[in-house]
Amino acid sequence: MKLTKEYIEALLISAIPIVGMPAGIYFMSDADIHSYEYLKKLSLLMGISLLSSILFSIELLKEYIVEILTSMLVASVSVIVYKILRSENISLYADEYSIVINMSLNINSVNIADTDINSLISTIIRKALRKVHNPYYREKLSTLNMCSSSPRVTAHEDKLIIRKRCGDTTLEIVITNNTKANIKFEIEY
Repeated sequence: MKLTKEYIEALLISAIPIVGMPAGIYFMSDADIHSYEYLKKLSLLMGISLLSSILFSIELLKEYIVEILTSMLVASVSVIVYKILRSENISLYADEYSIVINMSLNINSVNIADTDINSLISTIIRKALRKVHNPYYREKLSTLNMCSSSPRVTAHEDKLIIRKRCGDTTLEIVITNNTKANIKFEIEY
């Protein structure tokens, strides 16, 4: 588990009784919400927050402990739902010649420096397949993973652009600051 500055701040905020859990979960927004590491961080954050809130409530607010814990859990679940809805930002539009799917992925858990381009593309495609639910688009996106064509890579000062074409589908991945991947997936018809 990687200890970042944001995660340490979220742990310190979570130690605040009652409001610490929802605030700490909100400040952990840089983590990939679908990863196993996020669940480990979330369980530690919730444990610290529940412990501090229970100790505070037992000392000062004994008769309201059930209401306090219930409101903490409801607020935390609503923050998690908000983050999931915010991370599911897929846009789809069609013109005369093609269907274009745009999405943005958080790739903090991927170490770009240690991976080659093909494994990076397959990792990003696996993450994108979690978001796409239409079977036709899922099939087209998964065929890009098995296509033998080599990707074209363009490196700029602040971003990396990877393009891969396989038959009638084109994938363009723009990675900025090693944390965000903007994906443009185009299907021609």
